[in-house]
Amino acid sequence: MRKIVAMIVDRQPFSRAGLRQAIEQGSSAEAIEVMECDPGVDGSYAVAQIDAAPPDVVLLNIGYPDRDGLALCRKIYGSCPPIKVVMLTNNPIEDPDELFEALRSGAAAYVMTRYCSPQELAKTIERASNGEHPIDDNLSNKPEVALRVLRQFQEMAFNVRKEDDITTPLNSKEVEILTLVAKGTGNKEIGAILRVSDGAVKKHISNILRKLNANDRAHAVVLAIRGGLISVQPDLSIGRRSGDILVEASGPIRIGSN
Repeated sequence: MRKIVAMIVDRQPFSRAGLRQAIEQGSSAEAIEVMECDPGVDGSYAVAQIDAAPPDVVLLNIGYPDRDGLALCRKIYGSCPPIKVVMLTNNPIEDPDELFEALRSGAAAYVMTRYCSPQELAKTIERASNGEHPIDDNLSNKPEVALRVLRQFQEMAFNVRKEDDITTPLNSKEVEILTLVAKGTGNKEIGAILRVSDGAVKKHISNILRKLNANDRAHAVVLAIRGGLISVQPDLSIGRRSGDILVEASGPIRIGSN
């Protein structure tokens, strides 16, 4: 079995050594190969090393330093989409603003290091490497963050170029899954809702990305909103908490202009 290559990006050797030890303790010897990287003052060393030997997953502290971890995450996500970024935070509480910025920067996972066991950290790396987005789990109890992300999707949808429109049709199951993705629902929860396996959900999402020519799940949602396939709005109706999210399938099951 091929090892997952995880790169720890941190300016402090002590921090890198601690993370390495935690990963090695939490995973089997054959599962994850750990690399260490000093990012340099502006992150240029990290970018150069990633270009030279691309890892599967990058572990990056959100506060490297002065929150520059977010800028580096965006740079990695923008130039190397296949590489998954696990954003680490030393914050003692889950900060909705920090979580939102991690999501917006393209992080696949958001991990609070104070409360994460070595086993949980290793599992997060494995999930991210397999194309999952563990950061979706953080949205389950943060509807206000999910709402902010969805609103941004709407804003982005208006800026999608016309030539980016897609004419490949989606079937009803794919629309249903994309609607759940837009709400920040993780693969396991989608599988439970639709009573299908995780593998089936991954296959459907892969088909959606291929049909829409989308770079990732977020891009697919933007294209869907742009094409009128789904609509996103806050639901403030009686019986729901203020800020709950309503995402509905709408329009024909086709994205783009005829």
